[in-house]
Amino acid sequence: MRHPRRVRADPVSTTGNLTLRHDGRLHRIRIGRAHAGTHVLLLLHDLDIRIMNAATGESLRELTLDRTRDDQPQHPRTQK
Repeated sequence: MRHPRRVRADPVSTTGNLTLRHDGRLHRIRIGRAHAGTHVLLLLHDLDIRIMNAATGESLRELTLDRTRDDQPQHPRTQK
């Protein structure tokens, strides 16, 4: 299923995470505790996600959502 472009505004949790529901499944995106409480914008297009600091526009993270994992770690495992 193709998802349209959308924008969300959320604060980062005290543990440094954001949550995102995609196709009825909840995914946790790790940003880092250094950003706890920071208000961010999530720019979403299909599975591509860009997370930006809402106040400064600083890019905090870019990722492609892995639909097979509930947890989207900061440093994904690399293929060996």
